[in-house]
Amino acid sequence: MSAHDFEYDRFVRIAGRELYDYMEPRIADSQFEIPQTVAEQLLSELSTYDEYHLVYALLLCYTRIPDCLIPVLPPYLAHEHDSVCSTAINLLDRMPEKYITERLIHSVCEVQDAHPERRFLADIVERLKKRHRSARR
Repeated sequence: MSAHDFEYDRFVRIAGRELYDYMEPRIADSQFEIPQTVAEQLLSELSTYDEYHLVYALLLCYTRIPDCLIPVLPPYLAHEHDSVCSTAINLLDRMPEKYITERLIHSVCEVQDAHPERRFLADIVERLKKRHRSARR
């Protein structure tokens, strides 16, 4: 077992500084991976996590199963916690062009329509549209 192996049971059990100390070296390690089954479990349990576990779960799912995460990511652009919202924005900005589809853009537009107070969503929609157009050329 390497120093950066992932223990799901420990991940859900710890909080605060202990969670940060456990996860940050893993997130920073470009070689770190989690098994597909763990990523799928994280994805299926996103709605059960607190703010901090949710941020880490989104990051882990993005690195392992981005195609599964993308359909559920847009609502997190309007999450009550700014850290979750920022994570969703950063993941969309880092997303390879092959994942930027009309369907994704439509989903982000729906979030924008439902949350007009989140004015930054218009910029995200425009960035996604621009990247989608340039990828199709």
